Amino acid sequence: MASILLFNASNSSQSIHDKVLDAVQQLLQAQGQQPIERQSMRDYELPLLSLDREREQGYPEPAQAFYALLAAHEALAIACPEHNGSVPAAFKNLLDWTSRYARHQPNKMFEGRQVLLLSTSGGANGGASNLAHLAKLLPWQGAAKVVTCSLGGFYERFPDGQPNEATREELQQAVQQWLA
Repeated sequence: MASILLFNASNSSQSIHDKVLDAVQQLLQAQGQQPIERQSMRDYELPLLSLDREREQGYPEPAQAFYALLAAHEALAIACPEHNGSVPAAFKNLLDWTSRYARHQPNKMFEGRQVLLLSTSGGANGGASNLAHLAKLLPWQGAAKVVTCSLGGFYERFPDGQPNEATREELQQAVQQWLA
């Protein structure tokens, strides 16, 4: 079985994406999938990418740690909110720093990894624009497989913080496609 990382790309302590990852983790555990590790964007504070800073100070430790985290897992589920139709600035900054660091490492940032991209929102779009952008970016950084799952209407889909049956089935299908 693959080692799996569940990563919340939101830096909000109240992120609804934690509920999506909770549901994915429950599905994986019901299948006997282990090991599973959880991490959050909140653990990766970084300065804004600057070539001057890179030249003068090298690569920030959080970017190096994120590279090592990705390398330690064969499959990744990333729950990422959408900010103004795109990737949140903090997560994009982490990807940018890590990709720069990866240029001097043996592998690309997502080298050979199976990635499930998830997004949700209160609105109908469910972060689909953000996922489309990430789905194009990750193979360029070495991802072997990218599956997307956009869940619009979070509050209807997750009453009381738990996925309804239709949402659980949609997540199950995405997980099966991701790990196949």
